[in-house]
Amino acid sequence: MRRHGYARKLATLLSTVVMLEARATDDALELFDVLMTTELMGRAERESSKEKLRRFPRLSRDAARCAAAVEVLLEAVEWGDGISVEVIWDAIESRVSRAELRTAVANLAQMTPPPEADPHGEWRAKLVDRYKVVARFVPLLVKTIRLEATAEAAPVLYALQGLPELMAARATKQVPAGFLDARHASVDVVPPGWWRPPVFAPGRPEGTVDRAAYVFCVLELFHQRLKRRDIFAVVSSRWADPRAQLLTGPAWEATRGPVLDVLRLPEQPDGLLDAYAGELDAAWRHVAARLAETVDADAEVRIDADGRLSLFEERDGWRYTAFVTNTTTGALQWLEARHRAHARVEDRIRCAKDTGLRRLPSREFAINTAWCQIAAMACDLIAWLQLLTLDGDLAKAEPKRLRYRLLHTAARLVRGQRRRRLRIPPTWPWANQITAAFTRIAAIPAPG
Repeated sequence: MRRHGYARKLATLLSTVVMLEARATDDALELFDVLMTTELMGRAERESSKEKLRRFPRLSRDAARCAAAVEVLLEAVEWGDGISVEVIWDAIESRVSRAELRTAVANLAQMTPPPEADPHGEWRAKLVDRYKVVARFVPLLVKTIRLEATAEAAPVLYALQGLPELMAARATKQVPAGFLDARHASVDVVPPGWWRPPVFAPGRPEGTVDRAAYVFCVLELFHQRLKRRDIFAVVSSRWADPRAQLLTGPAWEATRGPVLDVLRLPEQPDGLLDAYAGELDAAWRHVAARLAETVDADAEVRIDADGRLSLFEERDGWRYTAFVTNTTTGALQWLEARHRAHARVEDRIRCAKDTGLRRLPSREFAINTAWCQIAAMACDLIAWLQLLTLDGDLAKAEPKRLRYRLLHTAARLVRGQRRRRLRIPPTWPWANQITAAFTRIAAIPAPG
């Protein structure tokens, strides 16, 4: 630095400061991501699952009572005309009383998801009790890190930037402690589903929203859009706007020709897109024509959430799936087998993500290389473990379920009679399967 001129010293110091700021921003947002994923959402999901298990006996009992009442209603359809409501109620009360039925319906209404809600999102209500965890770092996050957003995610960023002022507001007679003034909160960003009941809790003071529920609702929306980079950090390497990295202007014009040549794409995409659209339309029309020729009138064609075309026949319960390919040769059985083999590849990729490949631990290439090798070894060990030693549902279980039922089992290593033994609690539901797995491992002959 001493040998350089003033301008170069200043440029070096400035670039160093920008690099350190980007690293600090990356570390802060990575910590926020880990906190939301593991400490907050992960713990809330585990607590919600435990509560579901505790409520399952009561849920089964209430469902059985409602099923008995509905069964009587279905039978009453065949009794003929002129049956009064009193007669139907007498038949229902012969199986379950009105008081028990009202209680069962009320209990089921409390446990069912709200309209347009994720059926597995009940854990969100558990986040409200963790407000103290985020009360301190949310103002620092908004104040320290410069964030921007796309037009679609701008309302969520605006709601996040308004949290510090709302959280610091003093309680008044109109807005008591634990609530926020709804006029200053961005209530329009609250999605329908699980968040609306806790944010707009019944019995709250008029013109207010629940503080903890609103804060966590905004934080989850911000976390979702941050992971999709709809909200991004201005100075960052990992959490920056990926659209800013796209080449534009003269830089794109200089590299456009070589890139298109390598990809074998024309300069004007209209013709290529029209050809692809025609092929896709012809394929769908061919599938529709074949379905019309071979499917019974009771069949129903559906498109699931992933965009897959499926056929479900109400008569025999068989479910059919269709796949589109541009391969013009080969028997249908071979094409379907190839498609299923690719599905198994996707299954292994999902397993790899669950065993550590989803998130790389470092910015250094060498460290990430070692991490990927360890994740690949974990996938191989899990595959061989399920193939050689496990049976039943554990032989096809995902890594998350294996981790809970098998790999994270609480056990003690004891010594006695010059031998070491692994003592597994006999009350553990999968103790017999773990013992059988160890027995099969011990029976495997040594290599060589």
